Amino acid sequence: MGADLHISPYTTADDEEAMELERRMFQGERFRLGFDRSTFRRRAENFDDHLILVGRIDGRMVATAATAFKDITLFGEKMRGAFYFDLRVDPDVRGQGIGQRIGTQIVAHGEQHSDFGYSYVVDDNQAMLGLAEKGQSNTLGSYGYLVYPTYKGLEATLIPDESSLGDVHEALCRHRDFDFYTDPRIGGSVEGWANAWLIDGPSGVAGCSAWDNRAILTEVVESLPAGLRALGAVVNTRLLQGARLPHIPRQGEHLKSWYLFDFFASTVETGRSLLRHVAQQAQQRDLDYCYVICDPDDPLIRELRRDMPKAFAPLIRYRLMGARVDRSPTPPILRPYIDIRDV
Repeated sequence: MGADLHISPYTTADDEEAMELERRMFQGERFRLGFDRSTFRRRAENFDDHLILVGRIDGRMVATAATAFKDITLFGEKMRGAFYFDLRVDPDVRGQGIGQRIGTQIVAHGEQHSDFGYSYVVDDNQAMLGLAEKGQSNTLGSYGYLVYPTYKGLEATLIPDESSLGDVHEALCRHRDFDFYTDPRIGGSVEGWANAWLIDGPSGVAGCSAWDNRAILTEVVESLPAGLRALGAVVNTRLLQGARLPHIPRQGEHLKSWYLFDFFASTVETGRSLLRHVAQQAQQRDLDYCYVICDPDDPLIRELRRDMPKAFAPLIRYRLMGARVDRSPTPPILRPYIDIRDV
């Protein structure tokens, strides 16, 4: 069947079928999430320069793949980058090389217009890691996001000032150097940006921006680890309704959350105050979680996680897979900047 695969550029007429295909997909193994979108192309439209491909067998859509182009800096060298995403293969036709075929074609297009290609893969998604490696991508780095529930309403000892995306981003760049960097304000849309906050005082500096992804790529719960399901069965009983307890989502639920990006802090006190304040702001907007984009091995994140029981504050890990188009070696990327448009 794979030999009959027809690959062509996406058109708006493909939108409903592409979204229906995606509803059958999930991300992760222990924490399985599906996605819902206003339009399938909405994520790609975060970037000015992008391409989506669709694959069909006997007229039925069975696969998608996308790439977006942007200016990046890799170890101080300015170049053109290709970000690969939205690789989807219908579960009914997996194991026939379809993902590899459409993936190879999108990478071939990407390599014609870039110097470096990369993607992010959930750490426990072995199928996607295998496909990336077949495409000659290597594991170069990692990032994570800390799930920080908003239910506690913890008090901040320092109150941040509201700020702008630009001011927070520039403060971050003064505070931290990156091996791999792209400016999220250039070459695309930041319509998901919701607010930003800064602390700058005797106790240190800290800042972050909030991004509401629900109009772009809403997360839908497919399944949770057994332990969380058991906790949910207890937390969601009538006996405990009204108590200040974390929200444990049910299967099929659309998650209500903010992604916190450009998050940085010079001290634990400023970082904890910032996160607690933002979580209060999110709670007031009926959001259940803040996802703190971070280095998963950062000691600061370990300290901030102490605010919550670990069972309610998992740390989701991703791998940065990438390669230069000329296949010259790339050192490990120890300090990647995570562009919120890529998430």
